[in-house]
Parts: sequence; C-alpha cells; structure tokens
Amino acid sequence: MPPDGPVGELVGATLVTRAYALLALAGRDAALKQLDEARDVGRYCESARVLALCDIQEGAVHIWCADWQAALTALRRVPLDRGLLSGAEIATTLLNLGLAHAYLVQIGRGRNALHRALQVANANDLPIHRFKATHNLGCLEYVAGNLPEALRLMRVADTMPVAVDRGRARLDRARVLADAGLLDQAEQDLRTALESSFAARLPLDRGDIHLDLALCAVLRGDLAEARDRSRRASRAFTSRQAWSRREEARLVRALADIAAGEATASATRTVRSFHTAHRPVQPVDRLVVRLEAELALAHGDPAGARAALDRLTRGPRQPVGIVLHERMLRARTLVLQGQAPAGRRVLRDAAGLLARHQGDAVSLDVRAAMALHGRRIRDVDVGLSLAQGKPRDVFDSVERWRAASQRAQLALTDQDEESGALLAQLRTARQLIQHGQLPDDHPARAQAARLEGAIAERAWTRRSVGGDVDATTAAVSAGELREALGDQTTVLSFFTLEERLYVVRLRADSEQLSPLGDSTAVVDTVARLGADLRARLQVPYLPDLVAAVQRSLDASLADVDDALSLRELVGDAQRVVVVPTAALLSLPWGLLPSLRGVPVTVAPSATRWHRPPPARGHERFLAALAGPGLARSLEEVDQVRRTWGPRDASASGPGPATAADVVGALSSARLVHLAAHGLHEHQSPLFSSLVMSDGPVFAHEFPRPIAAEHVVLSACDVGQSRVQPGDEPLGLTAALLGLGVRAVVASVAPVRDAVAAEALAEYHRQLAGGVDAAAALAHVVAGWPAAGAFCLYGSDWRATSDEGALR
Repeated sequence: MPPDGPVGELVGATLVTRAYALLALAGRDAALKQLDEARDVGRYCESARVLALCDIQEGAVHIWCADWQAALTALRRVPLDRGLLSGAEIATTLLNLGLAHAYLVQIGRGRNALHRALQVANANDLPIHRFKATHNLGCLEYVAGNLPEALRLMRVADTMPVAVDRGRARLDRARVLADAGLLDQAEQDLRTALESSFAARLPLDRGDIHLDLALCAVLRGDLAEARDRSRRASRAFTSRQAWSRREEARLVRALADIAAGEATASATRTVRSFHTAHRPVQPVDRLVVRLEAELALAHGDPAGARAALDRLTRGPRQPVGIVLHERMLRARTLVLQGQAPAGRRVLRDAAGLLARHQGDAVSLDVRAAMALHGRRIRDVDVGLSLAQGKPRDVFDSVERWRAASQRAQLALTDQDEESGALLAQLRTARQLIQHGQLPDDHPARAQAARLEGAIAERAWTRRSVGGDVDATTAAVSAGELREALGDQTTVLSFFTLEERLYVVRLRADSEQLSPLGDSTAVVDTVARLGADLRARLQVPYLPDLVAAVQRSLDASLADVDDALSLRELVGDAQRVVVVPTAALLSLPWGLLPSLRGVPVTVAPSATRWHRPPPARGHERFLAALAGPGLARSLEEVDQVRRTWGPRDASASGPGPATAADVVGALSSARLVHLAAHGLHEHQSPLFSSLVMSDGPVFAHEFPRPIAAEHVVLSACDVGQSRVQPGDEPLGLTAALLGLGVRAVVASVAPVRDAVAAEALAEYHRQLAGGVDAAAALAHVVAGWPAAGAFCLYGSDWRATSDEGALR
C-alpha cells in the first residue's frame, strides 16, 4: 500500500520523473506503465497535483514518440488554472500543447499555446522555457509554410545564452533547411545533433536524426546511404518500443528502394502493412499512399495508382517536395491511363508551383536550392516529351524547369545592419588570410568559416518589404521564341536525362532535337579543357613547353566542339545563344572552333535571354573601378573612362576602389567595369568575391536591386558557377544576373593581366562605337585569343546612340 499525505505525494512525483528516464532506457511501454503506477499513488493520496504531473509527463512521452494525437489527449487533461502547478510546469504543458497542435496542423491553436508559454516564461523568469517557446514557434511557422520566419525564430532561440542541449533544436532546424533544399547545411546540423545524442545517450533522438539523414540522402540521390540510415533509425526506435517511428523508418527504406527502381518484396510488404483506407492527413499516411501509387505504377497498374492517389485530400499545407512527388505520380498515372494531355497539364502546373515557391524566397541561395525538389518530376516531364520526339515539346519541358529562380521577381528586403557588420568582419578576416599565407589551422580561417555561416543564415531569414513576392515570369515556349529570332540567330538548349546529353536547336525556320551521347564522357572532356586553360598560365615561359600546352589546349577545344556537334548545330548562324546544362556552364564558348568569330550569349535559360530584366533609373552612365595588386588595373580603368568620355568618370578617385565603391557603382551606374583580382568559392558560391583596396567584396553585399544593366568583370574565374539541380547557377556572375543585371562579361579561367587590360579596353571601344555586347566580345576574342576565357552571360546589351564617345 503506498504512503499517503505529503510523503505519498512525493513518491508519486518521483515515479513521474522516473517514467521519463525509463523512456530513454526501456522505451515507451515501460514509461507509460510507470505513469500508471504514479496515478495509482496519486489517487490513493487524493493528490490532484500528482495526477496533473502524470498527464504532463504522458504528453511528453507521446511527443518523444511522435504520437501527436495521444499527446494532445493527455495534455488537455492538465488543469492549468487551479493553482496546482508551478510556473515552469504550466509553461512546459503549454509548450507541449503548442508543439502537438503544430504537428497536427492546428496552426492557430498551436500559436496561441506557444505565445501563452512565452508569456508565462517571461513572467516567471524561466530562460530555458523562453528558449523552447521561441524555438517551438519556429517549428510552428515551418508547419505553416513560412520557412524564412521559421529559420529566423530558431536562430533567435539559438542565440539565447541558455545552458540547454541543442541537439533536438538542430534536428528541427535541419528539417526546415532540407525543405528549403539546403541539404549541405541540413546534413551538417544533423551530424552535429547526432554527436550530441550519443553524448547524452538519447536513442530516440538518434533514431530521428538517422531518419532525417535518410530523407536527405533520398533527395540527394544517394540511395545506398538512405537505406543504411533508415536501418539504423529502425533499430533505434525498436530498442525503445517507438513502434510508429519504427514503421516510418521502414517506409523511408521502401521509398529508397522504389526510387532506385527496385519494387522489392520487402518494400511491398512494408507498404501493405499499413492501413490507410481513410483519407490520409498525417505525413506518414500520405507517404504510405504515395508509395502504394509508386508500387502500382511499377507493376503497370495505373488503376491501382489512381485509387491510392484519390485518397489524398488537399488537406493542410505540405512541403513542396511532397506536393511535387504527388503531382508526379498523378501525371504518370494519367499518361498510363491514356490521358496524356491531362498528365502534361499536371506537370506544367507543378513546374509553375515550384517556380512560385522559389520566387517567394528572398535568399538567392534558397531560390536556387529549392530546385532540388523538382529533380524527379522534371525527369518525368522531359522523358515523356523525349519519347514523343517533337523538338518543340522537349524544349518546352526542359525550359519550364530550368533556372526558374532567375525568372522570379526580385524581392526588396529589410535593412540588416548586423549582416553588414558581419560582412565587414569577414572582409578583415579574408584579407588577413589572403595576405598572411596562414596555415590551415590558423584561428582566422575558423573565424571566417563561422562568419560565413552566420551571414548565410541571416540571408535565409531575410524578409521582403513592399508586399508579396510571387510574380514569376512564365517560361518562354519554343513557338514564341522562334517568332522572335532573327534569320541568322540560333538557340542551342542543352540538357541531360539519365546520363545522356541532348540539345534542341531552334532557328526562325526550323527546330531540331539531337542526342549527343554519354554525358559523363562530355564532363571528362570539359574538365580536361579547364585544366588546359589553367596550365596555359602556370607553365614556365619556355617556348617548347608553351607550344606543348597550346597543342593540348587546341586538342581539348576540338574534342569539346566535336562532342557537342557544334559544326553541324551552328552551321551558317551569325549569332548563337547557348543555354547550357550544368556540365557546360563554365566553357569558354568563344574559343571553340565552330564558334570563333561568332557572337555568343550564354544564358541561364532561354526565358532569361528572351525577357531580360527591365531597365532601371541611373544616376550616371559609367563607373570604372580598379582593385589593388594588378599591374595595369589603374591604366585599364583610365582607358575605359577615356573611351566613354570624361563626363562619365567614376567618382571613386584615381586609386584602387573600396568595397563600398563597388556597391555604390552597382547601385547607380548603367555600365560598370571592375578590374580586380577575383576568387570563385565553389563550396560557398555567394562568398565569391572581388578583391578591393579594403578587402574582398562579396555577392552577399550586392544591392537589391542592382541598377547596373551591364557589368564587365576584368577578373579571373568569376564567370564560374556551382550549379544546383534544375541548372540553377550560383556564383558571382549568377548573383549579378539574379539581382537584375541584364548582361555580364566574365572569365571562366585565369587570364594574364596585360591581355585582359588590352582586350577589354578594345571591348569598350567596340561598345562605344555602337556594336552590341555579343558582337563586341566576338571581335575581341578573334583579335586576342588569349582572352577567350571571357564570355557574355545573360542577355545582349547595347549603348544608346548618345552614350558613346566614339561615333
């Protein structure tokens, strides 16, 4: 018989606390059994407080096992207004209520509970509860679909000086990052959280982390990793009797198998073990239905797939990746049922949906990263068109998924003084690294990495000002584009599907679809060309060695030209627009034999070339700025200024310019010329930079919007980009185009300073004489082949008749 009175109440409270420890040691069943014993003590003692504590702890146990409805049922029994509980206990109950409401997609109720929890925490000076309430509000905003606000609130919570384990918080933030397509950052958070879960001996957390790493691996296409992680998650959940979580891990394993094209018996058994005859609402139920449809399609049963998908209601907001998966399955089902036009409409609508989601994001990073979610459905769309063999349909399918972030309306953002301060610190750290020849383990390098992470995080959470940002330009169609082409202009749209490279050629009078072979072989040939371009500047100036390198370069150029069938594709074209896929984005197009002397524009998409950003107001026509460390940079910018006339001289003075001068030039001038050292950061493309007198200026610092229409970057390598799925480029040049610049001239490889100075001075003379940018650059490369690494990106550009000093 349990003791009564205060002693019995103490025993009951101890059993409640012990139940939570048992959850980690022995699983949910043991924890719930312990709570039943605590309730017996509470009833015997007639202690309403012990019974309330049991309900609070039961709710927490169910939340740890992701049984949200059971958690809500328990927590609703807790009496919050009878004076039985402390401020901390009331705040804990409200926190868990808010979280359960959030994951049951009851947004209003969840927000109300969490704000009440925050009020109680503030009133009772409970810093840990304040941290959790703020973080959980971020989780709720994620469920509501507001990713930037979710990341902002999570970051605010993380900066609170509270001694609390942040493993679970990192897990939550990783889910938001993965939904935004930022897989590198999500996986980094998950691995950090995994280390914490081992240190704290939290197997359920460990299972959740492995499960999320498995989902990230599915998105990335690493299906072997996904299988391994889902197995580890299943073992962790089984060890603690978290049965529903274990079944979810098995479903993710089945998802990986099916994505690999393996409709295995194990995957089929796993899916069939679930009963979802009702209309699914919860994410795990919707996953089951999607897998049922996948299996039906794999077995040639479109009617079965249709029956499964018809059980999906519109329901609450779903992450864009899940929505696109469902749309892909519906489209495939319709096509197999003989309703191909309806299936194609679903695919077109899905491409528009993804483009709108990308347009909603303010961060260039997030805009590009979200295209990851469209990889599978894009392949289905393009594959269906390719099977029909009509060039215009294939072009339209490729174009609607390509570089959609470059078509989205540019968002104005709130001012962020803290980001400016962080960028200034990063500039100082980078300058120390560049000039100090520091070892890899020097503290300045770690500081720079921390600053880059903080700046990127703030960029992800920036909000638009001035209304909604959802206007996305529709993709141009082949028919529309052909009507706008001149008689001698050819558009070459390259794309890959299932490791095969293809090209659609559009001219005013014709359209053609051509297979080009194994994309892996082309990638290897392009890589060899890049190495030869760099070797040209790295070898000692010995005639025989220089000649050998030039022969190798010429051979590589010819091999790439042949691999892309450019001689046949270009024909008699007098102007070419290239829309490259990822492997081809950093090619020196003007040096390829079939394109020498031909004006070439390299566009992220045909839509971006056909519909360039609108012209903006300008305070001046020209800004020509020089960075330090180049022997002829000051001479170069002086020549550019004199070409256009003294009235347009930059106000930055005769010496090297600062980072602020660059930002000011981009904000005010129509034509900007920057002669400086450049650095492309492949892993963090928006931290690619130009070196100015006070240190590097980063893409993160560029104004929104950029007023300049044409930017000439007389710098090495900054024409390179890291390409995301969906052929979404990221880098200095891509950032300029994404922020409103019409055309950019930049180099994809190192160029000698003297060559760049002479060639680009001639480029400006051509522009000032009335020649358009593509023709001017073609003329320059013909005269200075060593400057052939420079390419024109975006759209074409021309000075108006009253802007040139030369007539």
